[in-house]
Amino acid sequence: MASRFHRCFTARLAYGYKHSPFGYGSAWEYPRVSIISTDWGVLVAERQQVKRVGKSLTEISYQHFLPLYEHLSIVGGRHVREMKPLLGSYILIAICASWRELMSWRGVAGILMNESGHPARVNIREVERLREFCPNDVFRNDVNGIVGLTYGQRVTSKEGPFAYHIGRYDGKKGRNREVAVFTLFGREQKITFRSGDLIAA
Repeated sequence: MASRFHRCFTARLAYGYKHSPFGYGSAWEYPRVSIISTDWGVLVAERQQVKRVGKSLTEISYQHFLPLYEHLSIVGGRHVREMKPLLGSYILIAICASWRELMSWRGVAGILMNESGHPARVNIREVERLREFCPNDVFRNDVNGIVGLTYGQRVTSKEGPFAYHIGRYDGKKGRNREVAVFTLFGREQKITFRSGDLIAA
């Protein structure tokens, strides 16, 4: 059975939908389309609009991936649990012929583009790796940390936005910090973590 990443997706857009995400409450018409895609890109939502955009994508059956994680905070002496987007303002989307329509949606800031002006592709292995850590699109981390990391070793973070991602250990920084190099959407970045936050991948 092929994974969900390699299945074709169908975007069904109804006629005369009065509250389309493409406009500001105005009526619109768009034909039903069926598109096969195995390419993934990154949609960038505006501040505090990620869940709203994700809901709009779901309503029209547009294939996307919006992983969440449980955030625990203390408010007024009470523990408050809240589901937040794991990737911040990023939503992974399948790239198809109608991707330009997404640019006009309310709550959408844009799509990450390459030098030729087309959506930058995300490595399918990165998407699959993230899926493994997110059953039902919710991040779960049951991996126990270990010590004794060595330079160049494959590592990941115990929690947070880098928890699903595989990086390369780059050594210690001071007494209580460690550094790892991660490739995020095609760009290498050195990220500093608290000691003990990195584990072997």
